[in-house]
Amino acid sequence: EGAPALCIGIVEDITERKKTEDKIRESEARFRGLFEKSPIGVELYDLEGQLIDANQATLDIFGVSSVDEVKGFKLFEDPNVTDELKNKLRRGESVAYQTEFCFEKVKELNLYETSKSGTIHIDVIISPMILGGGDQTDAYIVYVRDSSETRMAQDAVEESEERYRSLFENMLNGYAYCKILTDNQGKPIDFLYLDINDSFEKLTGLKRNDVVGKRVTEAIPRIMEETPELIDIYGKVAQTGEPAEFEIDFTPLDMWLKITVISPKRGYFAAIFDNITERKRAEEKLRESEERLELATTGADHGIWDWDMQTGELTFNEILRETFGIEKGFNPSYDEVQRRIHSDDLQRFLEIQKQAISAKGKMLSAEFRVRTRNRDWIWVLISGRVVAWSENGEPVRAAGLTKNITDQKTADAALESSEKRYRKLVGESLQGFAIFQDEKIAFANPAYARILGRSVEELLALSHKETWALVHPDDIKVLKQRNEIAKDYTGNLPAHEFRYVRPDGEVRWVEAHASVIENNGSPAIQSLEVDITERLHAENELRESEARYRLLYENLSDALIRTDTKGFITFCNAQTAELFQYAREEISGVHFNEILHPDDQERIAKMFAHALETGETNPEGHQIRAIRKDGSFIYVHANSTILIEDGKPSGFQCLIRDITTLKESEEKYRNLVEQMHEGHLVIQDAKVVFANQSLSDMFGYSRKEIVGLPYLDLVAPEDLEMISERYQR
Repeated sequence: EGAPALCIGIVEDITERKKTEDKIRESEARFRGLFEKSPIGVELYDLEGQLIDANQATLDIFGVSSVDEVKGFKLFEDPNVTDELKNKLRRGESVAYQTEFCFEKVKELNLYETSKSGTIHIDVIISPMILGGGDQTDAYIVYVRDSSETRMAQDAVEESEERYRSLFENMLNGYAYCKILTDNQGKPIDFLYLDINDSFEKLTGLKRNDVVGKRVTEAIPRIMEETPELIDIYGKVAQTGEPAEFEIDFTPLDMWLKITVISPKRGYFAAIFDNITERKRAEEKLRESEERLELATTGADHGIWDWDMQTGELTFNEILRETFGIEKGFNPSYDEVQRRIHSDDLQRFLEIQKQAISAKGKMLSAEFRVRTRNRDWIWVLISGRVVAWSENGEPVRAAGLTKNITDQKTADAALESSEKRYRKLVGESLQGFAIFQDEKIAFANPAYARILGRSVEELLALSHKETWALVHPDDIKVLKQRNEIAKDYTGNLPAHEFRYVRPDGEVRWVEAHASVIENNGSPAIQSLEVDITERLHAENELRESEARYRLLYENLSDALIRTDTKGFITFCNAQTAELFQYAREEISGVHFNEILHPDDQERIAKMFAHALETGETNPEGHQIRAIRKDGSFIYVHANSTILIEDGKPSGFQCLIRDITTLKESEEKYRNLVEQMHEGHLVIQDAKVVFANQSLSDMFGYSRKEIVGLPYLDLVAPEDLEMISERYQR
């Protein structure tokens, strides 16, 4: 009678779509993060061996300002790659080598422009890449690590101290770059990890593979129960762009955290934190609420259609009109829609239609390509069923949903390609990766095998006893205890350091970040292991170097002063206090001008300002007059260097020597020379650098005119050969 009789609701399960989207974000973030953020240089070459891309770490290692300057560089013309290695690459084999890289050779061969000079030590791995099908090489990937630091641990004490202090400070802060997720009202309800740094893994115990590309409520499930305000704060920063800094009692980890949050662009935020280790579970009540909300809005972006099978008329909702590009108020016929189906999919479309009719009301779904009004081809998922039948049993009406899945199809293709690249990167990673199951090795990458001095095949073939024999005897007991704990453990185990013993007896220290996972339906331990042998050696050498440094500056015969960029003294040694007749606590904190002669203050201030602006100091130092506590003047010679912290000048270090006696002697000598009737001159680099007044008068020059002249200009032509010969001799 024209009144509504029933209502049909359509619900579609989009779980798989969400998983696919999460996977592609995770894979892309891992790949791009590994490439761009990696402290290890990564270079990509095409099939012909020509450079097509390189990350910032590569540019920094080789002193190149832009990747455009080295694009086209030919791998097979690199003088550091031997013919033997090149032949292996052409056969599709990976190669690894260590070499001393000479920048002077680069300049001599005019390979590319570099700002560096001298030599560095590098570790290199080059691997052919197979991106498509088949077994033919499509490109080459090169990993480069500057290993000079570990080889130069005994260099200048100050440089060593700054380098390792920087390393230590950088390791204290974790970093996470995230995308805020909101509900339909724009309220923050979650966030997605896009990238993290190495310190994040060390501090939280969460591995990159378990975090990047996932929601925080997946990675740290208790977060919404115990600290729900954290997401509110992150959401406010991501939506308003206003930074935030706060302290929070992060009970899931039983620690306090200091967090600084900034937003590089709307909807995204970066969190820099101290002491983060792991996150908590999401609040169950909120998760249930989110699930109900998700169910209530499932069909919001689906097109709804209704087909009168007797007249051929179709009725679309607005979402479906937008999908197909159909004008508002116009309902296309079934024949017109059928003409939009891709010719390769049309037969399957008709077969599915027949199956739906014979299915007697069962919902059927299939994917097809459809041409829009703009003549673009899109992928759609069509789901429907017959909802009305005639008295004769003939279908008269069908209804269903149509979903634009073009992005999903693109994502699937991109995910497959990204996963291939990721598997390649894991296989060629410089960090060891292994999975242990039933106390044997179920998986190992080449880097893990290199740590143990064995091949991957050897490791996978080891028995239970042989696997334990890889571990240093003194560490086996502790590792077995950790394995027992892991049986009742979920998530990430605390980081642990222990030793392996190679077949040749060499001991290698590793730092292991392990987590309990499921492998082929059974529990297993996944371990990311970093060889820290050289780092431990370097740390020991650093401690020894720092001790030597402290002993050195406290026993220097010269005064040593450090200032900040404004000239306030921040440190001095005992010799400084003795030279200026102050107690050490008296001189620390005063301005450098307090110990300078007033006539020299402006000159020294300009020199320091110039050094801060240009980064250059006078390597020969400068002579200045200083004031002692009792007001007496002394002459000193000062050599200054710029102190650098976090890549920026933080002050100056000045080595000061008392030259008062020398200066007085110099004045006496100068007065004596000036009073002589004989001419005296000093020649350096074939030019006059000093002449007394008698010599100037003798040749008819002023003192200012004669200084700087080539000395041969003062010699008669007939004596030039004889004088020049004597000078050279």
